[in-house]
This record gives sequence, structure tokens and C-alpha cells, in this order.
Amino acid sequence: MSAAATHRLALGMDVSTAEVRVTVLDLDAAIEVAGAATALPAVTGTGGLRVQDVDYALLARTVIDEALSDHVGDQVVAISITATSGTVVPIDSMGRQSGIAVMYDDARGLPFERLLPQGKGRPISMLGRIMALAAAHGDFRAASVAQVIGTVLVGHEVGGDTSHFLKTGIDPSETAWPGELLADARLRDDVLPVLVQPGTTLGSVVDGAAGGALLVAGMTDGCTSQLASGAVRNGQSVGVLGTTLVLKSVAAVDHWDAATGIYAHRAPDGAYWLGGASNVGGGSVQKPDGLDYAEAEHRARALGPSPIVRYPLARRGERFPVADAEFEAFAIDLDGSSSGRVPAVVTYRAGLEGVAMVERLALETLGLDASASPRVLSGGGTRNRLWNEIRAATLGAVVRIPTHGDSGYGAAVLAGWAAGDEPFAEVVDRFTKGGELIDPDPELTVAMAERYAVFTAALASARGSHR
Repeated sequence: MSAAATHRLALGMDVSTAEVRVTVLDLDAAIEVAGAATALPAVTGTGGLRVQDVDYALLARTVIDEALSDHVGDQVVAISITATSGTVVPIDSMGRQSGIAVMYDDARGLPFERLLPQGKGRPISMLGRIMALAAAHGDFRAASVAQVIGTVLVGHEVGGDTSHFLKTGIDPSETAWPGELLADARLRDDVLPVLVQPGTTLGSVVDGAAGGALLVAGMTDGCTSQLASGAVRNGQSVGVLGTTLVLKSVAAVDHWDAATGIYAHRAPDGAYWLGGASNVGGGSVQKPDGLDYAEAEHRARALGPSPIVRYPLARRGERFPVADAEFEAFAIDLDGSSSGRVPAVVTYRAGLEGVAMVERLALETLGLDASASPRVLSGGGTRNRLWNEIRAATLGAVVRIPTHGDSGYGAAVLAGWAAGDEPFAEVVDRFTKGGELIDPDPELTVAMAERYAVFTAALASARGSHR
């Protein structure tokens, strides 16, 4: 790109557990024009402790400068940061990182969570970790990953957005900490940050390649992945299939339910993004030993619908659409032909189908018609064509595989919207149009409807016996 050209750019920064990645969008052409990434050190810890020793802000500046190296002269109008939900970073009195990050899956807060009343069932895992750190360190102050990076970029302490702090038990529609919650947690007033809503302008970047850009309060990586998929209008949903299955939908009102694991983020336009995270997914569906993924998919396709109906969990416990730490996987033999040792390809195909049935149940639990087309599918699992076809047939819906689904892209779209004055959904539509559509196969749809009836009956029986 010529240095003389002037383009308006928006940046999205995604801080995962493995890397920091920056995505650069041209706001006028509505296309991605650049990107850069750098690896993060491995997460370490034993006995339930999970920490990451990294200077987030230093790495973030490096990646921003690299991503913009070919865009000298262009105008960076806004930047937004997305990171993992529930990770806690210690900060000093100026809001700058002062210690090692405690990750979202660190278990040190569990004993403290048990001291708090559950209230309306809002998740409190992050608050438990904050309480544990405050008990261990008298001068402790808590921040999110996005917050510590933002503080360095703009040169002063910034607020923490309600999305990254959702799992502290807050009401996402409010921008203040509930007094009763703070009293129960017994935290000093200065331990927790000022809360802000996603999309809020937090300041301007003071120097570097993105100098002058507005810093826009972001959302967690799951939310910005949803944004990148384009599912931001009322009634829309996205099923993000990776190691686990995450379902997110859009509604006009807040809804939380401890029994099913539903929780909600507040979107920048004021809507609520309802959803939950299941323990089923790629991590609970093992391909047959000795086969690569392409061959496993080929053999599972040749098999046809599995004679086994599974709830495919890798271990005990489920989070959504059943919230039960003692819930166990089950398998139903439809015709008795699989008595004895079940062929690995049968188990594999049943696992693919089982995840799809959990997805349908999750949509229905969210109060949605699973067959309303198109249903958006995202995540690494969409690389398996057969799985996409099974999901379409199980839902009875046309499914769309979006062109973009990564969280950094969604963060950049959020930044670009906040810097302008257009309606949120219209901006998202412009940046997320297109993608592959897959129609449900009629014969497979019938077969999966029959299996889903068996699945839901077996689930009701399993839940009844557990109680």
C-alpha cells in the first residue's frame, strides 16, 4: 500500500492463552488488510493453580506496530481489545500490571466461592479468584487483561468492562458494583475497578503506530467471536464448536438460570447475548486410532446414522444445557446390534451426532426454534464437513459457515462501530456478510429427528434417576 494513500483503519486485539493477535480492518472498504501475532509463554502451575508470566502491554505494543508497518500514513481511528473471560491480573496504584496473571481456569478461588450466596445463579468464578488473591496480598488490586493493556496504551488507568468482569456476579446492565456483593466478598473498595459498558470510549492512544486512536472498551473472546459471525440481531444464534461447544443467542431481555447454565452479556447496542458453554465438543469426540481426520470423516460418512445415541462427555460433569457437576455421559443402543465391543467408527459417528443433539437441546433451552434458518456455525469444528451436515440435519435448518469467526476480527468491528455513528447491527452486517450455506439432507434430517427423540427421553430418565 502506498504511503501516500490514506485509509481509515480499526484494530482488534485478541489476547488468548497462546498468543496476542492483531487484526486490521479498512473501515471504508469493509475488508481485513493486515494482521500480526506473537506467541505468549506457556501457562504453568500445579495443584489447580494456572498462571501466565507475561508483560501483556509490552507484547501488545510490539504486535500493533508490526501489524501497522505497511500502513504508514493511514489513520487508525479506533482499537478494541478482547481476551479470555475471568483471567485476573494484579495491578499497582496506577493501574499498571504488577504481577503474574491468574488464568480463567485457576482453581484457587473455589473455597472462596463457597462463602458467597449464589443469588440468582450468576457466575462468580472470577470473584472467587479475586477474593483469594486479596486474602493473600494486602495491597492487591484486580484488573482484566484488556484493562492492563488499555491503561498503558492511553497513559492512564481505564475502567473494566462488564463483559470481561461478568463472572464476578455483576448485573451486566449496571455499571456499578452491587453493595451486597461487595459486603459478602469482604473486599476493599479499591480492589475492583470502575465498571464500564462495552463500546465505551476509554481514551486515546498516546503514541506508537496507533497513536491518536480511540480506545474502545471491548468484550470477551467468546462475545467478539459471536460478533465476527454476524449473529447480533434478536433471535439469531451462533454455535461455536471447538474443544467445547459454546452457544450464544441474542435477546431483548436479560436471563440467567443456574439450573441450565444460561448466562448473559450486555451487548454494545443494549441487547443481551444469552448462552452457555457445554463440556461436549471436539475434546469429547475421539477419532479412531490410526486414522487421520480426513479418513475418520470418510468412514463415518460411509457408516451413515449411528446405531448408538450418545451424550458424549469426556468426563463426569456438564455445564450447559444441563448444569450438573455429577452428570454422566450415556449411550443408547438403538437395535442391539452393537452389544459387545463397539467399533471405533460407530462411537466416533455417535459422538458427532451427540454434540449436534446437545446443540439442538441448547437452542431449545434458550427458547429458540432450532430449525429457524440460517443457524450460524463457527469454530474449528466447522472444518469437518460431515459434522456441519449432521448439525444442519439435527437442527433441521440451513446452516451458515461465516467467512470470519475469529475474535480479533470481531473486536476490530466493535472498534470501528464505536468510532462512527451508524447502527450497530448495520455495521456488523457490512463486515460479516457472506459465508457458506449448507442445506439439511432430508433423509438424514428424519434419522436425526428419531435419534433426538431417543436422546431427550434418555436425558430425562438420567436426570430423574440422578435426583
